[in-house]
Amino acid sequence: LVVFTSDHGDYLGDHWLGEKYLFHDVAVKVPMIVYDPRTEADATRGTTSDALVEMIDLAPTFLDYLGGKAKPHILEGRSLLPLTSGERKSLRNFAISEYDFSGDAARLKLAMPVSDCKLYMVTDGRFKLVHGEG
Repeated sequence: LVVFTSDHGDYLGDHWLGEKYLFHDVAVKVPMIVYDPRTEADATRGTTSDALVEMIDLAPTFLDYLGGKAKPHILEGRSLLPLTSGERKSLRNFAISEYDFSGDAARLKLAMPVSDCKLYMVTDGRFKLVHGEG
């Protein structure tokens, strides 16, 4: 099983920003390429999917591939193998992202306490809700 991905996208000038701040699609909609060599994945080989997945899904996927069983109270993610085999078209109805900017210059400029320097985003793939503390 081979997975190519990144932990976040980069603005590269989009929205006049650089790096990975905030929750625009260029920062949170990250490409992921999965090569599943199992014959069960032959039906989906070479296809694309718009399924909502999260980075926390990778550990349960590798564990599942190796024949292990993830304990949900320890690993919150879900195995991607049902997607690669075509058993399912989606794993979840929404995806969550979090961002802690307590170490960024923005915290100082906004004069915010460290405890309020958190942003949260929930998306169903069509709509996105962003919430910030403070």
